[in-house]
Amino acid sequence: MSIAEYFLKNYELKISDPKQPLFVVKINGKECHIPPEFCNIDGVPETIREDPRRMRDVLGSTRKNPS
Repeated sequence: MSIAEYFLKNYELKISDPKQPLFVVKINGKECHIPPEFCNIDGVPETIREDPRRMRDVLGSTRKNPS
C-alpha cells in the first residue's frame, strides 16, 4: 500500500501532490513518512525559525521522496 493510499484509507485524507517530498519523523522509535501538508511544525527553536537558511537545512534533512 502506498503512503497516499494509507492516508486515504485510514484518515480520509487525499494527498494533493503525489510528487511532494515526505517528512521523516520518529514516533515511538519507529520511522514514519508524513506528507508535509498534514503536518504542523512545532518545537523548532526561535533562533532556527528566524534564519531561513538554517530552517531550510533542517527541513531538507527530514524529507524523502514519496515514491
